[in-house]
Amino acid sequence: MKAKLPPEFLQQVATYLSLQDCTHALYVCKLWFHTFQRSVYRKICIHNQHQLQQLIASLTQSYDMYQHSYHNGLMVREIYLLHEQPTSVLDLRYEEDQQQQQHVYLSQENFGLLAKLCPELEVLDFGIAQWQHLTLSAIKNPWKYLRYCAPIHYVDFAPRFLTIFSGTRLSHLHLSHQPEDLNELVGSLQHVPNLEHLTLEMNYNDNNTTLSLPLSNYLQQLHAHLPRLRSFNFIRTKTPYEESSVASHDPHFLSAFVKPCHTLQSLSLHGHVDSYLWFDFISSNYPHLQSLSLTQLTTSRFGAKWMWQNALVHMIQSLPLLKSLTLGGKNAPQLFSKGFAIELRKPTCSISDLYVDFQTYQAIESCQFLLLVQSYGLSQLKFLRMRVWEQIPGWSGVTSNLFYCKQLQTLELSLSKGLMDQFPFTPFLIDHFLGHLPQLENLTLVGANVQVTYNNYVDLDKGIFRLGKLELRQSKIENHEAVCMYLSFCCPQMHTFVLVKCEIERKRRQHSVLPSSNLNACSIPMPNSRLSRVTLSSFLIYLGTIQSNDYIGIELMTEQREQSIIVWCETIKTEGIQIYPSYSLCEDRDKNAELTDLYKMYGSPSTAALTPMPGNFTPNIGVITLHCKALLSGIALDNLKIPSKHFNV
Repeated sequence: MKAKLPPEFLQQVATYLSLQDCTHALYVCKLWFHTFQRSVYRKICIHNQHQLQQLIASLTQSYDMYQHSYHNGLMVREIYLLHEQPTSVLDLRYEEDQQQQQHVYLSQENFGLLAKLCPELEVLDFGIAQWQHLTLSAIKNPWKYLRYCAPIHYVDFAPRFLTIFSGTRLSHLHLSHQPEDLNELVGSLQHVPNLEHLTLEMNYNDNNTTLSLPLSNYLQQLHAHLPRLRSFNFIRTKTPYEESSVASHDPHFLSAFVKPCHTLQSLSLHGHVDSYLWFDFISSNYPHLQSLSLTQLTTSRFGAKWMWQNALVHMIQSLPLLKSLTLGGKNAPQLFSKGFAIELRKPTCSISDLYVDFQTYQAIESCQFLLLVQSYGLSQLKFLRMRVWEQIPGWSGVTSNLFYCKQLQTLELSLSKGLMDQFPFTPFLIDHFLGHLPQLENLTLVGANVQVTYNNYVDLDKGIFRLGKLELRQSKIENHEAVCMYLSFCCPQMHTFVLVKCEIERKRRQHSVLPSSNLNACSIPMPNSRLSRVTLSSFLIYLGTIQSNDYIGIELMTEQREQSIIVWCETIKTEGIQIYPSYSLCEDRDKNAELTDLYKMYGSPSTAALTPMPGNFTPNIGVITLHCKALLSGIALDNLKIPSKHFNV
């Protein structure tokens, strides 16, 4: 049977298929080859240097053969040079930190080749550091259809470098610059009038921390040059800790525009808001804002606490279209008042999404915020990151007060252990918590003693919750098997399970093992979960502050395989005593086979109590067994990322 489907239909089907499926579809027939070829080449993600060279070689070969017709480069619309992560070091908490990433290097030669081979490119995205050695003026044929450009270091180019993009469809631009370049930079934006999304990142240093800029004039000029601007991110990095100068709070410093900007819908100010005058400035000049983000709010002696609170409430009242509000920074806890909570409860309030980030621990303000939640609900609260001091369960009321947030989706809670390491873990009944917040999707706990109400799994009241990501840091899991079984059954959508520097309650086991060696085991039963990302902690089977495991095996057991797979990691030998050991993958195949045989021979529950391990085997061995339905795109042990290929053999 020969089936011929219209190419338009196949192109719609290709949008729902993975890249691998589209590649396989190329070999079905000639019609499918020409149709799915567009989907394969349309969006290209490069993860390492070898892939970049392969892409350029392939496009060059096609260009040489079909340059007068339709070569493959004409189908390329988006190119992403992603961050190459070392396989031996991965800290999942700071994976977005630029210092932890190795960018795929793009040379000037390859940059010019991409401009030649992909003339209809629309998106070019890579690390901001890659612009430091590139010259835009060297491109003979600039991209006419480019709409999204990678972050650019403005300081590395001539003042008129944006003329390269004149006449293009550039709609997204991210510029990093020095404060003294702001005037010249704003003037050059007239060459890209089609911009819809702009990010200006001002890099401060010790020499220009006291520099005072007429921001009102610059911003007014910016909007005059960019009539289509919809989203604007104004970032001030390395904000100085000292108080701002008096000149920066002069009334003319934040004066109103001659003509308000009615087109801007999303505004993000990071590190700029150091005075309550900013609130009136925003409401006067951007009356049609739908999304507002004020992060890294700094404390200021210019304006008392009540002045900040009243100015915030007045700004909300003056923005009738505002739907999303984000507040975060050192001064954020002082903004919340009874008037703020009452304003959010009014039916005329347009805010539907509220995101709050307490960057610092302020005991009084944190308690006041929790009391506001208890009294008024704050039903719009979707995201909350805060630190509370709760040595006694329920002392601050943080757990019960948050039950009033019926739309809370993401919560990051740091308890006493996470603030001061010498304090004990705070008991946290996770089944009781999820039972009151079934809509919670992301939960991060620091310094918690996670437990369930009853020790027996069958005695627990079970429900179905939306939790997709659970992250425990510097925490303890009591009766961990019952906790994991409960989470696996009640959270079927869970895709990420992260344990960092976490401990479990060790049960005493009687087994005959010679003193010269130890075998430690920990089981993580998640039989109903289809996890895609797991981070385990070596502390789950940690022996003490001095003695640690020489080898740790990660054992994966799924329904799809009859036999488990074990990947072995070994301790990195360093001088001195390490409280937090580091591990690397054990590459010696003979050693891996020997460790696996020893574990299977002496590690099962039936043989561990009967047969001692041989006395000539001295290393301390630990095994973490993970039971789940299906896995996985990645497993990590502390700072070590284990590639998924090791579990797919």
